[in-house]
Amino acid sequence: MANTKTSDPGVVSKEALAYLKNKNLKPTFSYEDVWKEQHNKAFTVAKCMDLDLLADIKESLEEVIEKGITYKEWSKDITEKMVNKGWWGKKEMLDPKTGEIIEAQLGSSKRLKTIFQVNTRQAYQNGVWERGFNSVTHPYILYRIGPSLRHRKEHLAWDGLLLPKEHEFWKTHYPSNGYNCKCRTRFVSKSRKEKYEKEGIPDLTSTENGYPTKTIKIKTNPPREQYVTYKNKRTGETYRGIKGIDPGFEYNQGSSNQNQNKIKDLYIEKSKNFDSKILGDTEPTKESLKTPVDNGIGKIPKRYKEAAKTALNAIKKVHGDGNLPQIDIKSSSARGFAGAYSYYPALDKADCIKLSSWGQHPEFTLVHEIGHFLDHQAIGNSKGHSSANRDFEPLNKMIDKLKETEAVQSIKASRTLSNSYYLDPSELTARSYAQYITTKTKDPILLEQLHDVQTKNSDYKYSQWTEEEFKPIIKLWDNILEEMKWLKKKES
Repeated sequence: MANTKTSDPGVVSKEALAYLKNKNLKPTFSYEDVWKEQHNKAFTVAKCMDLDLLADIKESLEEVIEKGITYKEWSKDITEKMVNKGWWGKKEMLDPKTGEIIEAQLGSSKRLKTIFQVNTRQAYQNGVWERGFNSVTHPYILYRIGPSLRHRKEHLAWDGLLLPKEHEFWKTHYPSNGYNCKCRTRFVSKSRKEKYEKEGIPDLTSTENGYPTKTIKIKTNPPREQYVTYKNKRTGETYRGIKGIDPGFEYNQGSSNQNQNKIKDLYIEKSKNFDSKILGDTEPTKESLKTPVDNGIGKIPKRYKEAAKTALNAIKKVHGDGNLPQIDIKSSSARGFAGAYSYYPALDKADCIKLSSWGQHPEFTLVHEIGHFLDHQAIGNSKGHSSANRDFEPLNKMIDKLKETEAVQSIKASRTLSNSYYLDPSELTARSYAQYITTKTKDPILLEQLHDVQTKNSDYKYSQWTEEEFKPIIKLWDNILEEMKWLKKKES
């Protein structure tokens, strides 16, 4: 039996599982509502608007990858869940985008197979990419068709194509390249490439008793592309697609993660260069850690357990708190917000924190909403939002400093942002708190999400501050939490 090392690009279950687990649930009416690279972050099943069922489907597919469960076993179990929740057969549904009532196909044996194949194959290919791209001994990728009776002629033209892994071809042609596409890739060493060039590779279209009987030469130049025009009926966007790749499949689910990893590494490295006098060498006080923030969080929906763990662990590294009332985290299907802190105005009593299933940054959003919670229930000298009452001098100084920043001045000049909302003192407090916790802890997930907001090609990028502009705010937040006795300077 051959030994398999952990660096072998063929061993992919861990990376494939992580790819699927890291996706956020996103209910959609049409497959065109989530497009191309968006699938790297969103798990969706068209017409499945039930978050609980969507979570069940995702978790069942994670189990398929983790435990090697067969399609037959999986389909039996998930069919029962779909039927019990009424998501089976054809039913009339309201299209939320058009307002039309249509007869929609929900669960069926055909759809089950598509759900299973697309998600497991994409996860597997992501795993192959993650392993292979990071292997210094495997600089090439080989494209191969899969075990199908019929093949798209374009995929046959790509079969046996061997190119450097940095080649532009892999940005759009990395399989799967459509529904029922079984094509796959293999990362190849230099010596293996030379062997293939000399001896050829098995011809997978010519088999006898399941074994290839011929060989074909490898190709080192991609064929000339043919293009077709597609229109996304949901967005109205018209774009040029590649013939042979189904609409929406012309992206590399692995390279996007690779780029995100590079961004995270770069951002973390830049964060290490902060002036230590600006950052401050602080730690939570022992007394405050007797009641850390997570003591104030009650029930957490299953789909947000990991996000909450990341957010609360980051906060706990920076500070503890006083004796907070307990509130629950709840899931919302509302599109109008990513998160919300809810309270009873007449009583100044905390209600809950809501996270929208449509939100793209659950960890960063949760830290933001906890900022509202602390502002309302703990920071300052009176009930209600201390930032709004302006009754706590260290907080007042920080808010005044925030109002002087270029980001806030840009919000004032914006014609697209709701100025009254984004300039509200309690909103400035929550946004700066989220960036403060992210910057202090250098948590890679929070850093990535902060960076995503900061680089949006819209006025929303001004909702957070640049690194340079935020440096003095860090010290002001330190002062607030020191005054609360939640944080102290480390003893030398």
